[in-house]
Amino acid sequence: MNITGSATDFCVESTVQSARSKDYQVTVVKDGHTTMSGAPTFPPKH
Repeated sequence: MNITGSATDFCVESTVQSARSKDYQVTVVKDGHTTMSGAPTFPPKH
């Protein structure tokens, strides 16, 4: 599953965590996500 989005710290992170919990292979597209502050928060903390 390739993930992109516009709210890295909320929507994108939640989607990634949900997909991973369901055993999907997840790729967050480089430069395919952002947040209001402009500071990406990936990779997610484990």
